[in-house]
Parts: sequence; structure tokens; C-alpha cells
Amino acid sequence: GGCGSGEFLFKGFLPAKGKERKEAVESVCRTSCAVVLYEAPHRVVDTLKAFAKTQGSRGVVLCRELTKLHEETFRGTVDE
Repeated sequence: GGCGSGEFLFKGFLPAKGKERKEAVESVCRTSCAVVLYEAPHRVVDTLKAFAKTQGSRGVVLCRELTKLHEETFRGTVDE
């Protein structure tokens, strides 16, 4: 599905494992919208690998410690 300019899809936390997680990743990959989701630190790499299977060139912004002293942001592609 598509989104208009400036619109985004908020997914919250993806399911931790199993069929539900696979379906959630596939759902994100099918949309052309900007997608906002949360992920546990120990699952970030696996989540990016799952997206890279079909969405490697898709733009991504990774943020941690938002609104805190040591906030960090990465902008690039899923493959990066």
C-alpha cells in the first residue's frame, strides 16, 4: 500500500518471533510508506537482516536513546 507525502505507518514493537514476526516483517516490506517501529536492542541486527532480504536499498533511519544526552542517529540504507 502507498501513503501520501508526509504520511507514515506506525507499527510499534514487532512480534518477538515465529509466524507473527515473519508476517509483520513482510507487511512492512510491502508498504511504500515511511514506517516507524520499535525494536529491542538485541534484535536490531536480525531485524535489519530480515528486511535486507527484499528491501536492501530502502532508506532507513536508526535512532537510539532519543531525547537523552547520548542520542545517536544513523541514516542510510538497510544494506548499510
